[in-house]
Amino acid sequence: NNASSTVPVPGVAVAVAASQSTLSTTKSYSDAVRVKLVESMKCELLSAVHTELDTKNKRSINVVIHGLPSATGAGSDLDHVKDFVNVEFCNTGFDWRIVACRRLGQRQGKMSSGPTASRLDATGVQKFLPLLVTLGCAEQAKYLIDNARKLRGSVSDYTRQHVFINPETLNVNCSVKFTRIWFTV
Repeated sequence: NNASSTVPVPGVAVAVAASQSTLSTTKSYSDAVRVKLVESMKCELLSAVHTELDTKNKRSINVVIHGLPSATGAGSDLDHVKDFVNVEFCNTGFDWRIVACRRLGQRQGKMSSGPTASRLDATGVQKFLPLLVTLGCAEQAKYLIDNARKLRGSVSDYTRQHVFINPETLNVNCSVKFTRIWFTV
């Protein structure tokens, strides 16, 4: 007997294998590629998840303060933010550690004159660029975000009406939240 033989079928030739065990132990090229592809996808997925978690952890110590006027005179925005936080959130028990801050965006529109160089809106009210503030720890950032509503009770009229504190989010996250809120039934 031959290991394989050809059995005549009208119009078709069929190869018959001598042993079924040899067919079940051999892997096809597509099986080998599929295994490699699945392993590669697992690695890429894990990498993406870790990158996202790292980004989220880095952003957890940041807040964005909208409406805070630019520093005037010799002081910097960093000194101005430190003073603002110490005045508005003085009875918290925190030793506020503000590591860095910077203005977000570019100045656009009609600019006012003077050292604060802010944008004027249609009604002539000054609009200041938002500040990205990096705090010493995530607990301080969370406290500011959770208690930002206390600014509505500030002694300063300007702070009550124009200053807001929000978490730092990606534009992608903002659009996803907007879609969930407005377009879900």
